Amino acid sequence: RRELVALSERELTNAASAPAPHLYGSDRIHSSTAWGDGTEVAFERARTDNLTLKLRGLATWLAIVYYETRENDRGEMQDLHKQVMRAIRHLRESTGQARKVEAMPLSARVA
Repeated sequence: RRELVALSERELTNAASAPAPHLYGSDRIHSSTAWGDGTEVAFERARTDNLTLKLRGLATWLAIVYYETRENDRGEMQDLHKQVMRAIRHLRESTGQARKVEAMPLSARVA
């Protein structure tokens, strides 16, 4: 869990510095939408038997989904965004790495 928290925070920061955070990790952008394939790539990594790759895939998936759903006004997307924020907060709290929201960088404020 500690490794996943550290990787998630790094991926959130990396995605935040990308020109389009919701496209972070994408190899290609779907022509019919403004979305990339980053979540698919990350999910495939998360399904591997290699623990390091699995954790990195999960951390990347959390970061991309956080940014894909952050400003979406559709109800199901808002619900997913809240679930992702809760998952990240739960991970932080379960490892004793929870911090005050004010002390976190803006990109990592998902509590």
